[in-house]
Amino acid sequence: MKTPLFLHSEFISDSAVEEVNKYYNKNKKLAKPGKSGGHTVQPQIKESTDITLQPSQFYEKLPKYSSEFVKVVNNYKFKYPELQFADTRWGLTESPLIQEYKPGQGFYRPHYEREQWSFTRLLVFMTYLNDSKGTYFKYQDFETEGKKGLTLIWPADWTFTHNGIIDFNNTKRIITGWLNWIIDDTR
Repeated sequence: MKTPLFLHSEFISDSAVEEVNKYYNKNKKLAKPGKSGGHTVQPQIKESTDITLQPSQFYEKLPKYSSEFVKVVNNYKFKYPELQFADTRWGLTESPLIQEYKPGQGFYRPHYEREQWSFTRLLVFMTYLNDSKGTYFKYQDFETEGKKGLTLIWPADWTFTHNGIIDFNNTKRIITGWLNWIIDDTR
């Protein structure tokens, strides 16, 4: 799929996707209503059921997915080498989410990932865990396909305002998260 500048797309393996789906299915007791802006449940903005993974759990509980995810991130860094500067420190420091949207649910409101409570977010990642509707990027006037295994990375800022495309017929499941600047207060 040809994507706009700075929006990277790449497929990961079915086995990596199934590892995440299996984790979600096995841990449904951990699922909670999805939160949005201000870290509160606001069903008029977003309706989902989310499982939160601590960054250490991400690598421990999802070894296949996290390994393939690192390869996708490295491909993004290769494409945009400024991210490789030695003095640039960033990585996975915020908890990723496995999200399930029942038919008719979604992240309805256009939003971006570096709103007032998340200044350290640099990049966003998302992998579709089943075939469903995709995501619409407002300023790129671009709609992704919601294909199982499709992994996207894009900048967290307002220039990539987006929203989910609501699937009224099928459940949509994704894993999503952020790569954040690592702030060193000792400099």
